[in-house]
Amino acid sequence: MDAHQVASAEDLRALIEARDVEYVVVALPDMQGLLRGKYLSRRKLLGALEGGLGVPPVIFAMEPTD
Repeated sequence: MDAHQVASAEDLRALIEARDVEYVVVALPDMQGLLRGKYLSRRKLLGALEGGLGVPPVIFAMEPTD
């Protein structure tokens, strides 16, 4: 499976297992367009697929120098 073909949590789980992924970066742009995020282990990512992932709202208020 190609990463562009992932359409569901099950697809992502299968891709992670097939490629033996250990860590991923989960990121989203802040108000200035800079990526803010965190590294997740496979275990944490698979848990996030079930229960969601918390992102502190302060990342949307940070300046590029923060």
